[in-house]
Amino acid sequence: MTLSLVSCLVAVFAAPPASPSLPELMRAARGYEANLRAGDADLAAQRAALDVADGGLWPRFEARLGYTQNQRDARVQLPDGDGTREIVITPHEQFEASFTLTVPLLDLGRRARIDASERRLEGQEAAYADRVSRTDEAVASAYYEGVFARARATIAETELATAGERLTRIRTRLAAGFAGPLDVARAEAEIERSRRALADARMDEDSARRRLTQLTGQVVDFAAALMIDVDDPRDGRLDDWLNKADTLPAVVSVEREAGALRLEAHAAGLDLVPTIDAFIAERITNANGFGEPDNLQAGVTATFRIDLPTLARDDEIAARARAADRRVEVARRAARARIEDVWGQLTNRKARIAAARSEVAAQQRALADVDVRNREGTSTALDLDSARRDLLAARIELARSEAELALARVLLATAAGIDLTAPGGTP
Repeated sequence: MTLSLVSCLVAVFAAPPASPSLPELMRAARGYEANLRAGDADLAAQRAALDVADGGLWPRFEARLGYTQNQRDARVQLPDGDGTREIVITPHEQFEASFTLTVPLLDLGRRARIDASERRLEGQEAAYADRVSRTDEAVASAYYEGVFARARATIAETELATAGERLTRIRTRLAAGFAGPLDVARAEAEIERSRRALADARMDEDSARRRLTQLTGQVVDFAAALMIDVDDPRDGRLDDWLNKADTLPAVVSVEREAGALRLEAHAAGLDLVPTIDAFIAERITNANGFGEPDNLQAGVTATFRIDLPTLARDDEIAARARAADRRVEVARRAARARIEDVWGQLTNRKARIAAARSEVAAQQRALADVDVRNREGTSTALDLDSARRDLLAARIELARSEAELALARVLLATAAGIDLTAPGGTP
C-alpha cells in the first residue's frame, strides 16, 4: 500500500517538466538547507569520535627515546677475580630507549560505555532523519501554498479579462441608452477587485517561491492546477498508518537515548570490576649499572578504582535512564497523535473537495440562469454581480481544498516515515 502511494505522490504531484518536482525539491533541500548540512557534519564528527573511543580497546604500542647529559659520570671499581672491574653506573652521556606493547584483556566499563555511545549515535542519526522529515514537510507546505496562489492568480487573470470584456459591452449599451452610469461604475469596480485579487495572489506566489528558494536553492514555477483523485484507495486505512508509529525516527531517537542511558548506568556499575592489561616491554640503555644493557619484561596488571563521586553518579545515571524510558512512551503517543491528526486533515479535505466541486457546479448553473434572466430584464445587474462573486469564491475554495488535500497526503507519508525522495519510495 505505501509503495504504490509514494509512486502516486511522485507522479501526480510533480510540477511541469520545466520546474523541479516536489521530490526533487526535497532532495535539493537535504544538500542545501543550512541546519541539515550542519546536522550532517555533526553526525560525521560523532562517528569519528566513536572510532576514537573504540581505539581504547585495541592494543597500544609506545616507544620512548631519551638522551641525558650528566655533569659527570659515576663509576665504581669492583673486585673481579685477581683484579678489579670498572662499572659505569651513570655515564656522562646517557642514552635510553624503551618499547612497550599493552594489550587490554578486560575492561567491561569501557566496553559498556562504547556500546552506549553507539546507541546514542543511532539516536542522533534517527533525530537527523526526523529533522529531514520536518524539512520535507516545510518544502511541501511552501510548494502547495505556491500551487494554491498560482491557481488564485489564474482565476483572477480570467476574471480580469472577463470583467474587461463586460465593461466594454456595458459602455456600448450605455452609448445606446440601454445601461446607466451606475452599471459602468459597477463594471469598473469589478475590474479593480480582480486586479487586487491578482496582486494578492502573485504576492503569495512570490512569497512561497522565496521560501522554497531559501530551503532548496531552486527557483520554482508552480503548476496552475492539480489532478486530484479524492477517493484514492491508495490512501489506505488509518490502522495501516498507525502501525508505523513505533518505527518512526522521532520515536527511535528517544528509544536509543534511553538505551544509551541504561548502558551508561550499567557501565558505572562495571567500573567496580578491575581492568586487566597484559604488557611486554623492552628497555635498552647504556646506564645499565649492574644489569644488562637490554632487558625484556612481560606481565599482567589488574587495576581497581573506587571513589564516592563514581558511586553517586550511578544513582544519577539510573534516574536519567528511568526518565528517558518514560519519554519513549510520550514519543510513541505523539507519533500516533500526529498520524491521527494528519489523517483527520486528509478526511476533512476530501469532504471539502466534494462539497466545493458540487458548489462550483451549482454556482455555474446559477450564474447561467441569472445571466439569461438579466438579458431578459427579469434580474438586476446586482444579482448578476453577486452570482459571479459566488462562483469566484467557490472556485477559489475548490483550489484551496485540492492543494490542502495534496499537502495532507504528503504530510501523512512523512508522518509515517516514508522517504518521498527514494526511488519508488521506501516505507
